[in-house]
Amino acid sequence: MNMPDFSVTISQETWLFLGSCLLGLPIGILLDVFRLLRAILPHHRLTVFLEDALLTFSACVLLQLYASAFARSDLRYYFALGAFLGFLFSVLASYLAFHCVCLAFLISC
Repeated sequence: MNMPDFSVTISQETWLFLGSCLLGLPIGILLDVFRLLRAILPHHRLTVFLEDALLTFSACVLLQLYASAFARSDLRYYFALGAFLGFLFSVLASYLAFHCVCLAFLISC
């Protein structure tokens, strides 16, 4: 009887981690879209809660789809860590870019 090979090398795990870091970028972009909508349109507290729940649900679905597509459906803790780090990078980058634009606008005035 032939058993399937379930071993994963360190190199493969590194690439999977880096891929999960990239997965955090669209999650951060989605957060920025929701933040932009909140700034433009007035929102009720229930709507804000539903948007946050949608963001969390979509992040979980993206993480599970990533694991299904690239890691033989094995969801590992470092996928979530990588996605969180990518999300954190995305949020910090958009925050810094926004403040640089605001600072440039204030200096030019």
